[in-house]
Amino acid sequence: MMYMGQRMPRDYMPQLRSTSGRTAVDFSPDQPALLLSKPRPELGEHAVQCLACANKCELQAGEWGTCRTRYNKNGFLRSLNYGRVDAAQRNPIEKKPFYHVLPNTDNLSLGGSGCNAHCEWCHNSDSTQIEDMNCAVRSMRDCRPADLVRLCLAEGLPSISYTFNEPTINVEFYCETMKLAKEHGLMNLWVSNGFLSPEVVTTIAPVLDGINIDLKTFREETYSQFCGLHLSAIKRTIKDFHKRGVWVELTTLLIPGLNDSEEELTEMAQWVASVSPEMPYHISAFRPANRLLTAPRTSPQDLHRAYRIAKAAGLKYVYLGNLHPSTLQGTEDTCCPSCGVKLISRETYAVEVHWKQAGVCPQCGTAIPGVWGPAAKGSAAGGRVRSSLVVGSAERA
Repeated sequence: MMYMGQRMPRDYMPQLRSTSGRTAVDFSPDQPALLLSKPRPELGEHAVQCLACANKCELQAGEWGTCRTRYNKNGFLRSLNYGRVDAAQRNPIEKKPFYHVLPNTDNLSLGGSGCNAHCEWCHNSDSTQIEDMNCAVRSMRDCRPADLVRLCLAEGLPSISYTFNEPTINVEFYCETMKLAKEHGLMNLWVSNGFLSPEVVTTIAPVLDGINIDLKTFREETYSQFCGLHLSAIKRTIKDFHKRGVWVELTTLLIPGLNDSEEELTEMAQWVASVSPEMPYHISAFRPANRLLTAPRTSPQDLHRAYRIAKAAGLKYVYLGNLHPSTLQGTEDTCCPSCGVKLISRETYAVEVHWKQAGVCPQCGTAIPGVWGPAAKGSAAGGRVRSSLVVGSAERA
């Protein structure tokens, strides 16, 4: 197996300004006067409603939202995350995972603190499920959109991923960064639980190139009990971004005994296929984490069973992950759905691209949907940082 040195993760946090000595209510002075919210005088003199996610928290003065990062300060919504990050790393894009976006490139991966969900199995719970907000601030770094874009350009990275925690709770700061990134030819990618408000979808869609949404389960009661979210809102977000032309990939963490019944997997895959059979669908193996420590790890057999169910539902691009490549049996690869030729080979982060024209099968000419520029390492294709988006058999700039 080949691992490129330049594809190993790298931490950029030491390059950013420390927040040492700050407290949770020492908000960044750069925040706009009004975050994504609306006044609710009928609920109280200084009451506001946050619109950053589908929770739409109604907050009295001095109250924090469900995410524990958005705060009503005398009738004005403030954000603990604005102008700050809790993580800034160089990561392979396949780690997000994105398999149909800029293959074999690295990106700048950013994250903050807090989350609008409380998933029992969260692997980033140290930063997402915070109790001591003052401690959370002390671990963060100050930055401005220009700092992040400058860092991305200096490192030769073609994209920024807003990831690690739920990006929608820091939508204002990220949206400013995304606008500046687009001006400099960079691509913007979100990794999200999909529990977004329609207002956020409308706000970010014009500057968002792609999003990977966790489709955690296809049962409303499981979403509510284990995550504090609602399936209906996630389904709405997936369909809305797809209709707006934003590239969408989906990920399901397969948890034995929780979301892995044949009936549920079939219903989930059939629904995804009804939105688009060309939507990449990642199925990842579970390992015990956070508060869900009693569930067993996902076996290779169960992972491949889920793969077969998804393919039988009509999905053209199904990928398995989070197990050793020797057990995945080629299910990380992208193959032409028409003739079966292998187009992109993957073994974790070792990637080879086998086409000459990006997004086109060299054997039968089938267009492969995705966001394929710039030229991937190992590919003869040329391209700019922002190339055309190929959807089905059509191209659009």
